[in-house]
Amino acid sequence: MNLATDKIGDVGYFSVIVEHDDRDQSIRFIQGLAAKLRDSKYVRSVLYDYPIDFLRENFFLLAPLDKLEALKTGLAERKRRANPFYIDLETPDADSPSRDSHGEEELAEAKRHYQDLTERERFHVSSNIAAMQIRPRQAVTNISFISEMYEHLVTTAIDFRDDGGFSPTMQIFVSGSMRNKLEEYRAVINDVRTSVLASGAMILAILLLFFRNPIPILLIATPLGAGLIWSFAIVSVTIGFLNVITATLLMVLFGLGIDHGIHLLRRFTLVASTKPNREAAILATMSTTGRATLISALTTGGGFVVLVFTDFRGFSHLGFISAVAMLLTIVAYFAMMPALLTLIPSTKALEPLCWQRGLFVERFWRRFFSICATIPRTLVRPLYLGLMIGGVAAASSLSFNYNFSTLMAKVPSHEHIKKKMGQVYKDSLTPGAVFFAKDDASLSAIITELKRRRKDDPETPTIGRIASIRDYLPANQPARLEAVRDSAKMVTRAVLKKAAKDDAELVPILKHLRASRRLGQIAYEDLPAAVADFFTMQDGSGDHAVFVFPSIERKEGEKAIQFKADMAPITIAGVNHYAAGATLILASMLEVVIEQGVAVFVMSLVAIYMLLLVQLGSFRRALPPFATLLMGLSVFAIALKAMGTDINFYNMAIFAAVVGMGVDVAIHLYEHWLTRVAGENHSAAADANAGFLEVAPPITASTATTLAGYLGMVGSSHPGVASIGILAVTGLSACYLAAMVLFPLLLRRSDQL
Repeated sequence: MNLATDKIGDVGYFSVIVEHDDRDQSIRFIQGLAAKLRDSKYVRSVLYDYPIDFLRENFFLLAPLDKLEALKTGLAERKRRANPFYIDLETPDADSPSRDSHGEEELAEAKRHYQDLTERERFHVSSNIAAMQIRPRQAVTNISFISEMYEHLVTTAIDFRDDGGFSPTMQIFVSGSMRNKLEEYRAVINDVRTSVLASGAMILAILLLFFRNPIPILLIATPLGAGLIWSFAIVSVTIGFLNVITATLLMVLFGLGIDHGIHLLRRFTLVASTKPNREAAILATMSTTGRATLISALTTGGGFVVLVFTDFRGFSHLGFISAVAMLLTIVAYFAMMPALLTLIPSTKALEPLCWQRGLFVERFWRRFFSICATIPRTLVRPLYLGLMIGGVAAASSLSFNYNFSTLMAKVPSHEHIKKKMGQVYKDSLTPGAVFFAKDDASLSAIITELKRRRKDDPETPTIGRIASIRDYLPANQPARLEAVRDSAKMVTRAVLKKAAKDDAELVPILKHLRASRRLGQIAYEDLPAAVADFFTMQDGSGDHAVFVFPSIERKEGEKAIQFKADMAPITIAGVNHYAAGATLILASMLEVVIEQGVAVFVMSLVAIYMLLLVQLGSFRRALPPFATLLMGLSVFAIALKAMGTDINFYNMAIFAAVVGMGVDVAIHLYEHWLTRVAGENHSAAADANAGFLEVAPPITASTATTLAGYLGMVGSSHPGVASIGILAVTGLSACYLAAMVLFPLLLRRSDQL
């Protein structure tokens, strides 16, 4: 794609739209504005009218050569029949066309096209709306250029209206494919700002509700802030930018990273109540809960690391940034938390300042864990098996949303402008693919092959209009001129007289053909300026571009993939000619996401189990938290099916992330149980319940902060961003409930209690 933009600039465009009751004034406005914009540093070309004079003058010379030959044959027959002494003595066969039909189809087609050209509006107008297309001078590689050019167009247009004596009631709008990109970007940025504020407020409220004291919040926020600063410093050096997907990560990482601090500080306060020596309490905390938080960070990071190896850079960057953040955050907590805990004057400074009575969540889980102890172990296996079967069935029936139009931001004011633009431009102005040819022979071969593909694919046609400089500067001009002149000789007075009697509408085109005998070859210098600007290569290579406009709705992913298949490389003299274009990139991204999505999900599961195996030391110990994760994912799939939620291009990566984040709850429960039961020789069931009660509140609080990081996205105006939040919230909630509800039952069934 970079090669394409180097050659032809950006195929995207802006469109200035003018609406006023005085149509002539609108046309004068766009003519004058075009003259001003052509000198702009942003503008490569401006097109506000059609080269009707050029097309009309060279109408027959621009026609396909085979059509000209057929037309000559038909006119010769007409000339013969126009002879007053002509008598048709032949009886045509009923099953074969008469000689009277030779060339008539071509003549009728020429008449139709000529009339369309004659009746066509010279300017880009419809009713009281006039418009122009503006192409950028250079390749657009960042949104700042688009924003600057947009502001320049708006300012220039308004100043020209106000200073040029035009009516102040004249309405001016700016639309086009580049405006669409700009609105998409602005929607994401606005959503990020809103979600940051919303998520930040929710996370703060959760922390205040849990700790009921600002000092603990400062203690756990300090290492987290350091970890995030380190992370984004590395990102600025390695990647250097955020994309639509990674721009949403700030609050997600904040809510996710603060989990470690919640668990560590909660454990420290419990241990410090029994160990008066602060250093001993810190050591006990870091050796027990610290181990669990390390495993949790590694598994969460492992879920994101898998994304790094995807071919789609959006997901790869998401995985890299998240994995680096998880690693550096846990490093910050291990490096800074012990020191911060030694700075507090007393552990009493960490105690709640109000609401000393236990929260509802503590009372709820106390009651629940008591009930778990009475459930027969024989019910656990059928419950797990039923959930697994239901999850697999639900996951296999989930659908993928290929339609990008449902995933794009809808800005009401811009939608209104796009409708006005649609009144002027009925067809797409942005090609879906571009081929490049080094010489005339290659150019002709590419055009011929594309037309063949279009003709040979009647079932799933995707190739629409094919545009190249051949539309204005045809090949084989000597042969064409000869055919035109030979045809012109056939237009005698007798032919015109008979045509006037039989079909009066045919007379103007026959007269035009007769006058075309004086035509000469078209040179590059004869091309209209706007045409020359559009087809001239910006890199000075002299290559020829062939623009292919899809006949399908390119935002429908399945059709875009079909279009990509039709744009397969064209081999000419042993050299492959490849197509470039935004539609092809879209199709490739979809193929990568779909093909690698399942593989990434499976790889993330394998990575999580291997990390659990390494950290917990045996297959037997790694199995309970991993089995609980599978149950959480089963509940997740069932919930998605029940909600009717589709998988799409944006939220596909969340599945691997949910795998990494979803196992955290089971890890903390299991690690705490191992500390309480396996490490001490007490009553297993009693100690297990007590251990679960100790860790249930911080698990709930940490899960809530992670959910809050994603909840801010749920209300986004951008459907793609909102879908990320919906899937993440659903997945994390499912894994939380599965771990808190099913994990105690699993431990009972496995005879570990």
